[in-house]
Amino acid sequence: MNYYNTSYLYVGHDATIGATRSLVKWPTLPDIPNAEVLGGQIGFYQYHAYSQIAPVGMHKVTTSGWAHDKVTWNALPSFNASAESTLGSLVTGYNYFEATSLIKEWYANPQANNGVIFKYADSQENSNTRRSFYSSDWINPDRTSLGKPKLVISFRKLVISFRSKEFLGLADYWKFTPDIFQGEGTGVVNVINGNCL
Repeated sequence: MNYYNTSYLYVGHDATIGATRSLVKWPTLPDIPNAEVLGGQIGFYQYHAYSQIAPVGMHKVTTSGWAHDKVTWNALPSFNASAESTLGSLVTGYNYFEATSLIKEWYANPQANNGVIFKYADSQENSNTRRSFYSSDWINPDRTSLGKPKLVISFRKLVISFRSKEFLGLADYWKFTPDIFQGEGTGVVNVINGNCL
């Protein structure tokens, strides 16, 4: 069965459905020109969990072109056996899975963005009860996007103008050349704009 048009995402064993997994993909990443991606996370809003639960693993999907309305248990896209990130102690509310390497890869090579799958370990899928998260189809009563899956990206804007004050001073993300002045001390030159500090 496929439950793509529901307001929830399940991970784990459901008494009616059986073992469940959830696939998520952002087909288009936010456009952040002239920026360096520093890190990223994927946030899932858990609204319910039964008592006998297990850690949730987030795995990189390797099959391209899968359709959210066509995926079934017997027609799953391929994914890496090792989880990119695992969370064991999830709370009611947003829980964030570390996704820095995935998001950097997706920006460097958009064709590699095939999404992720959330699942229990194979040995726990049929014995541990499920966790429930909101899907992108969730409609919050207050009409905000609170509850929907989140893609959180940390980035640093790269300033192109050499006149910008952001190019001044010592900063760990610029390269500098130290020069010793006849034993009288050290001068440091920013190799980007030539500023002597």
